[in-house]
Amino acid sequence: MEEKFWLAKWQTNDIAFHEQDVNADLITYIAKLNLKPGDNIFVPLCGKTKDIVWLAELGFHVIGVELSAIACDDFFTELNAIPHITKQPNFIKYQHNNIELFCGDIFNLTNSDLPIIQAVYDCKALIALPADLRKKYVAHLVACVGTKVKILLLTRDTNCQVKSPAFPVSPTEVNSLYGSNFDIQQLKCLSTTDIPERLIKKGYAEMTDYVYLIS
Repeated sequence: MEEKFWLAKWQTNDIAFHEQDVNADLITYIAKLNLKPGDNIFVPLCGKTKDIVWLAELGFHVIGVELSAIACDDFFTELNAIPHITKQPNFIKYQHNNIELFCGDIFNLTNSDLPIIQAVYDCKALIALPADLRKKYVAHLVACVGTKVKILLLTRDTNCQVKSPAFPVSPTEVNSLYGSNFDIQQLKCLSTTDIPERLIKKGYAEMTDYVYLIS
């Protein structure tokens, strides 16, 4: 979606997509990344997710990128932390202990902005993007972090017609996007018709949640 779409979401506090708790699939599958304390994990389109704090408490160096300054400010306010803030050409960088957030457009991020990344945690970032941006996003992600990483990818699919995020992403599309550079292992495939109200409004009547290990 265009930048103004997501900036407006945060400006009006229309953030029902924000999970109040640490993602259960992250807790279940984090061991699949084989990380050790001090390793760098990258979280694209991170919002103000509590997953970052949980990962940092495990001893990982967590680096997120988020478009909205409101989300970044809220993240540290809710953490009761005062980050060190520096301005860069394309980003405002927030840093506190082993957490760094780049506030700006992910497509302006380069590999020189990042340390060597051991893992990527993509918690439905892919499904936030329309089809015409997903290929660009994956290519840019690989350009930033390389192909020697492990990616924990959480997506969602449906047969329903959906015209706004969260967009469905099928296993076939995941294979098309990542298959040329990575091996793909499906860790979870769970279908349900118990749909949150916010997704029903977007056109969902059924859905399948997926977790992949991409390496």
